Amino acid sequence: MLEKLEDITSKVIDFFGLLIAILLILMIFNVAIDVFARYIFHSSSIGMQEMEWHLFAVIYAIWYWYALKQDAHVRVDFYMILSKKKDIIFWGIFLCTCILVIMVATSCMALFVLGIGKSQVVCQCVGF
Repeated sequence: MLEKLEDITSKVIDFFGLLIAILLILMIFNVAIDVFARYIFHSSSIGMQEMEWHLFAVIYAIWYWYALKQDAHVRVDFYMILSKKKDIIFWGIFLCTCILVIMVATSCMALFVLGIGKSQVVCQCVGF
């Protein structure tokens, strides 16, 4: 049962890999036409630029699964050399940093929405 499901999943991923390859070729032509029109004819289409971004999104959202199946994805194993104690410290500092950034950003946005954020030094440093 699981082997049959794996075969079906593999075939679906291979189909999407082929589809993404075709979309990648279409995106290359789309970008080339857009650049040619912009720099030769000094005319650019917003629709063409929007299509570029949409094709980028679809390609990179689906291409990940194909790369994962083909074992061609990029691995980042820098933290594997750490010991368990150092690993816990690393992820603890990372988590605390993320929480602090989220807290500062949301409080600055709240102060800006209330109209009192313009005089706050922290909010000016963050960019609000």
